[in-house]
Amino acid sequence: MLKKEVQEIKVKLKNSGYDTSKADNFMYRVGFKTGYKIALQHQKKRKQSYTVEIMKELRQEKIQTENVINPNPKEVNIILQAVMDYTHIGKKELFSSSRPMHISIARSLCFILLRELLHISLPRIGYMVGNKDHTTVIHHLRSKYLQQGLWKPQHKIWMDYEELKNKLKKDLN
Repeated sequence: MLKKEVQEIKVKLKNSGYDTSKADNFMYRVGFKTGYKIALQHQKKRKQSYTVEIMKELRQEKIQTENVINPNPKEVNIILQAVMDYTHIGKKELFSSSRPMHISIARSLCFILLRELLHISLPRIGYMVGNKDHTTVIHHLRSKYLQQGLWKPQHKIWMDYEELKNKLKKDLN
């Protein structure tokens, strides 16, 4: 069955590169031998496919992010302070490299709220929250999007996130 799927994708790509879906293109870029099998397993494991809608969302978010050059430091401080007050964590702990769960949750809330409310670039968010690498920010955004790790469904972080987001929307406007 796997060989048949690979063959179908190869035929589509040979005929026209424009009629393939984003998932097919992703599989093609990963590779047909072991990479294709791994990507298929990974896709099934997550129980979701890479759809055009997801790609449009990500593209739109990128466009919004490119429009922000320098975030307002007051707004950044409002978000960071709100998270620190809500989670009862100090600035030193938030910006440290320690990883206890309560600190990781606070850090994750900071990353996500800064990204969603102010549309700041990932490297800049990482720099503002304790000089973290942009891949750390990506990890937290992906965890929320895929509801994994700290962001599992029914976890308390979702209620904290919604409450903080609603409060900050009022404060920033």
